Amino acid sequence: MIPGTSTVGGIRRRLRVKAAGHRIRWAKVEGYLTITNVAERLNVSTNWIRGKIRRGAVIAMRQASGRYLFPDTERTIEALRKLRAREIRRVDFTRDEFKERGYHHG
Repeated sequence: MIPGTSTVGGIRRRLRVKAAGHRIRWAKVEGYLTITNVAERLNVSTNWIRGKIRRGAVIAMRQASGRYLFPDTERTIEALRKLRAREIRRVDFTRDEFKERGYHHG
């Protein structure tokens, strides 16, 4: 425990001062999907998508808060399906017309 936290908590309770609330969910951004939304549509784990972002296979718009956003289009989902099927190696969602790279020839 951090020194002084019980003192602060005691004073706060005694004076009936509530601690500042923490936002649990981010507000929806119209026209964009979050990692969770994309994972649900693709039926994959959020860790799969995060791993692809970490390795550079997926480049997505990142807000200052740290949240990644993807365009809410069927083309986005199709590109990620191709990535999952290893038809492409990389997809960049940071531009209006995103780029798919690395087509594999079967």
